Amino acid sequence: MNVNNAINVFKNIVGVEVATIQDVVKAQSAGLYITGKDGWGYDYDIEDEENGEKRTPTEQEIFDRITKALAAGEKVYACMTLANDLCVTKDTNTIIQSNFFVNQKVYTMHENKIMKGEIIYLSLSRGNSKEEAHNALLGDMAEKLYYFIGFYFTRGNTPKMSDSEKEDIIDKIRSLAMDDYVVLKTEKGEYLPRLVKEIFESKETLVENLMEKN
Repeated sequence: MNVNNAINVFKNIVGVEVATIQDVVKAQSAGLYITGKDGWGYDYDIEDEENGEKRTPTEQEIFDRITKALAAGEKVYACMTLANDLCVTKDTNTIIQSNFFVNQKVYTMHENKIMKGEIIYLSLSRGNSKEEAHNALLGDMAEKLYYFIGFYFTRGNTPKMSDSEKEDIIDKIRSLAMDDYVVLKTEKGEYLPRLVKEIFESKETLVENLMEKN
């Protein structure tokens, strides 16, 4: 299983091909789910032989389906779902590397206490591009924000935005961009944004990190 060669399996589902049962077990233990080449999982309902009613398959039945698909030479993928507003390019090599995954339980510091939370959003972005294409996109965003907000404060008489004002807004948008971060949902239902470097897989690793800083 080569995690450096992820592809767009279906819509916002990204996956890497698995070739063996060992790969399947590793992927599932990492929180990924298994699908066929069309993005559909192997957990579809099964018809009960005794009463003819549909029921949810057992874990063993799902595993047997995956095993059968691999034996038949079918394409099988270990997948994760990106946010609905993210786009991926079909059959393009990409690098999606992280020690964490959505729905994973992790630990962080909050109000000087160790807090446990579930990752409900994980940013895969790495760095900010300052190329002309990126600036053009931010410039368009800046204009829309300027006139949208200005409309309410000037009752529709917003003055034309100057180049310097556009640059200021672009710089502000860029400064607010957060790369390599997550949003955690705590057991109390709170939502905490955190940089990836501020979350840990266990209490022990968090404590070790704190001791190293001291």
